[in-house]
Amino acid sequence: MRKFALAISCLILTLLSHGQLLQPEYNEAFLQNEVAIIKVEIHPDSLAEMLLEENLFLDHEYPATFIYSSEEIQDTILNIGFRLRGNTSRQAAKKSFKVSFNTFDNNQSYRGLEKMNLNGEHNDVSIMRSKICWEMLREANLPSSRTSHVALYINEEYCGLYLNVEHIDEEFIEKRFGNKSGNLYKCIYGTNLEFLGDNPDAYKLAPWGQRIYELKTNTEADDYSGLARFIDVLNNSPEENFQCDLEAVFNVNAYLKTLVYEILFGHWDGYSVNQNNYYLYHNPADDRFYFLSYDLDNSLGVDFFGEAWDERNIYEWSFGDRPLYDNIMEVPEYRSRFTAYMDEALAQIYSSTLVNERLEEMQALILPDALADEYKALDYGFTNDDFSDAISEAWGGHIPMSITEFVTSRASFALNQLEEQDDDFSLSLYYQNNLSSGNALIQAETNGATGVQLQYWNSTTPEEVINVEMLDDGLESDLFANDQWWSADVIVETNVQQITYRARALYEGQWSEWSCEEIMWTSKSETPLVINEIMSSNTNFISDEFGEFDDWCELYNAGTSAIFLGNKYLSNSASEPNKWQMPNLTLEAGDWVLFWLDNDAEQGPFHANFNLQNSGDELYLYSVEQGEYRLMDERAFGNLSSNSSIGRITDGADEWVLFTTPTPDLSNSAVISVADQDFVSDFILYPNPFSDQLNFSQACSGQLMNIQGSQILTFKEQSSLDLSRLSPGIYLLRVNHRTYRLVKS
Repeated sequence: MRKFALAISCLILTLLSHGQLLQPEYNEAFLQNEVAIIKVEIHPDSLAEMLLEENLFLDHEYPATFIYSSEEIQDTILNIGFRLRGNTSRQAAKKSFKVSFNTFDNNQSYRGLEKMNLNGEHNDVSIMRSKICWEMLREANLPSSRTSHVALYINEEYCGLYLNVEHIDEEFIEKRFGNKSGNLYKCIYGTNLEFLGDNPDAYKLAPWGQRIYELKTNTEADDYSGLARFIDVLNNSPEENFQCDLEAVFNVNAYLKTLVYEILFGHWDGYSVNQNNYYLYHNPADDRFYFLSYDLDNSLGVDFFGEAWDERNIYEWSFGDRPLYDNIMEVPEYRSRFTAYMDEALAQIYSSTLVNERLEEMQALILPDALADEYKALDYGFTNDDFSDAISEAWGGHIPMSITEFVTSRASFALNQLEEQDDDFSLSLYYQNNLSSGNALIQAETNGATGVQLQYWNSTTPEEVINVEMLDDGLESDLFANDQWWSADVIVETNVQQITYRARALYEGQWSEWSCEEIMWTSKSETPLVINEIMSSNTNFISDEFGEFDDWCELYNAGTSAIFLGNKYLSNSASEPNKWQMPNLTLEAGDWVLFWLDNDAEQGPFHANFNLQNSGDELYLYSVEQGEYRLMDERAFGNLSSNSSIGRITDGADEWVLFTTPTPDLSNSAVISVADQDFVSDFILYPNPFSDQLNFSQACSGQLMNIQGSQILTFKEQSSLDLSRLSPGIYLLRVNHRTYRLVKS
């Protein structure tokens, strides 16, 4: 019996996801029963400049108009960005293009897409290889781009049949994982995942003029620490801890399934062979990296090296030093699991009969547009007869096998190479700790198990071990009966800070050994760092450094010593505790810090990658303790009126109140609104709002500050102030140890 590692994650709070990958439906941008027409209208001078040989590898985007039409759709999008895309394909006669809907208008998109890849498929005589590969990945429920064939016209000239491939970006990630706040890395040639040292900046290397591990999201933070940690574990974790350590930072099951299909596709231009063309996504929902395939055109018989990809041993697929492939395949349990996934793929998805049926259907759909495509002949001389015969007849040259020949041969060799399996099941755990309800939902994903047992104990009475049978009856949160998703509720007793748990699965009458022990925090951290004040409807109260009125929150250090914030997180979702990592800032005792919750992290380190719903939302503050996220503070709130905030009645106090005069980056007891001043003193100032002159009911001394608290002027024994030179806005007046909010109209 074996010990199986567990992957632990905070569970997304939806029955449809509960750890499973989501698959968005094909929409009008990806028509499956029709070849849509895309027309791009661009100034001839811009097009000519783009196509100059010296400009082929520039990513400059030219303004253009995008027109999408089908039998039921006629859409026109103005002011889009248009450029060449690809690597070596930029030098092809039939070029590939990228359409960017949000280049000149940040808020513009088309059918839920910010970008669209139009691939010429100039290497592929069938113009179908990439699409059928993406479809098989989708059928296997792996992260895959939606695709569709389109007829492309540029300035009314027919440029041929193209493949519209969904761009991998934040929108792509959100549609598959239910979130988009994690780091997404595009990995190009040279990314073999070798260990380069403990410094995260070592992975920002750019030998070809651009980073080979290119961060595509959260670029302002530019944080490579998670990637460095993953690569460190992959390369340096001791053998006895390797599985537990790796599955804590990487979804091994998803990678093994993806590897199966890359091998079956003969996809040599990916990680395992060419150390190229893949993405890594650090999913905040379970704090693990996911491997995503990319650029699948050099597959299903395409070959430039004289290599028999259809015959290559499935257990010896990689070339050179490839730590991800090599180290995982050296683990007997993973090798056996890979074997099971390969067997399943050959039986259910990857067969010449199934592939042929889909290819014939696809070819019939695209036939008229493919035959009219004169550009397909420019690079390799593909003829219409070549296209018509491409399913079953080899073209020759770099396509020594037809698709049918390759699929038939690859399936036969793979089946004969399959090793006997010691086990063919896997086990992964997910949890959702709900402190307010007093319980934790734990779920297990298995393959082939007939039972799952959970064992846990708490930090208060560790000697009392509790065994729970997990259920897969469709009545719990496992969604469907017998779907190999098991669940159990764990009651969290009062004053219990931590629960340790593990699981085992029953397979063919034998229990596996207990898995790696994992912990979850069931109490808030005892910390002096607190959420002090929140505003979710900032109409015109306080602006950021860009003059924008955004949501904000204030944190306060109620302790007696400084607190480092760079290893702590803010989030508006309990299922994404690491949604936004705070900057490397030390907050002194008794001090405040203001963060803009504007979903615009590109504006700087004090701008988070999420905002708040004014109708009601939640804000969470997390730290990491013993490798697990631990709640430090939280606050739920309902609808807040414009320019009001909710905050602690005094800094760090337990009681929360509504502030009609908010106190950003100031003490919560410091500011008194003009409406309240009769209750606190006989001092009156008027008018407010004012235009030029501000008057006082009695001579006084004080300071005038801007809303950020910076001093503008000081005055002594004045009964009025000439403020005509001030710009309109909100100001603070400090008089008699009290602060008043002023509005300059």
